[in-house]
Amino acid sequence: MKIGISTARLTKLFSDIDLLKMIADAKFQCVDFYWAHSDINRERFTSKEKIREYYTAIRKNAEDLELEIFQTHAPYPTQKFDNMSDDEILVNLKNSIYATASLGAKYTVIHPKMPYFLHYGGLLKPIRKALNMNFYRELLRVAEDQGVIITLENMFCCRRRDNVLVKTTLSSPEEILDYKRSLASPNVGICLDIGHSHLIYHDNGLAAIAKLAGQIDVVHIHDNDGISDMHLVPGEANIDWHKVLPALINSGFRGSFNLECGGATPKGGVSCVASNIKRAYENFTALISDVLS
Repeated sequence: MKIGISTARLTKLFSDIDLLKMIADAKFQCVDFYWAHSDINRERFTSKEKIREYYTAIRKNAEDLELEIFQTHAPYPTQKFDNMSDDEILVNLKNSIYATASLGAKYTVIHPKMPYFLHYGGLLKPIRKALNMNFYRELLRVAEDQGVIITLENMFCCRRRDNVLVKTTLSSPEEILDYKRSLASPNVGICLDIGHSHLIYHDNGLAAIAKLAGQIDVVHIHDNDGISDMHLVPGEANIDWHKVLPALINSGFRGSFNLECGGATPKGGVSCVASNIKRAYENFTALISDVLS
């Protein structure tokens, strides 16, 4: 069983090499390389040559540390924000696919487009799907060329009138499967975010695991209280991991049990990040041992 962790927003606090060293020291086997918000990549993603040179070197560093970069997380949001045009964002996303290939990762997670006016209502569903089919097909041209699998992640949004987290594009496993069938490419996969599923369905993600069984390529594992997207280490909130982990294993999932926590907001400040990463590994491995014993 492989256990990994996302670099999350820690890439804003540490160099990539220092961060990989901390992850290796904590005994993780895999990494989810995370590019966070689109604007942070304007300097690094300037040309294919620079991308290939930089991330090939990072891959070599990871290999020296006996770390596998199992998956990546593409920049987001995937629609206009902070004065970035849709064209700029699309270029950034394509560049992240080149970077994923240079890192040697097989999978990348790319959020769907979720414009607010299309979040709700069955009548808008075909419009929402058409928008995303065009979006993903454009990205698949690069992914297929680079041998990278784009995974579709289950999402949520914040309802403006009361700040409650509700369904949006790809919230349901049925919609994820529909998109995957429609895109009809071997370079389309599925990312199941357990925390997101629990926020929407309050069922520990168990229904999604059952409906997506045999088709889950990557996972985002983190805990929450069913109200806020807290991204805590499993066992720190109220998701029942004694049900989730066996369900994932019995579903046929054989990828990296990837923690999407790792100190997005480091407890105790920057000086505590290394110990927080070690704590995440120790707590999760203890949890697995307890669940499977």
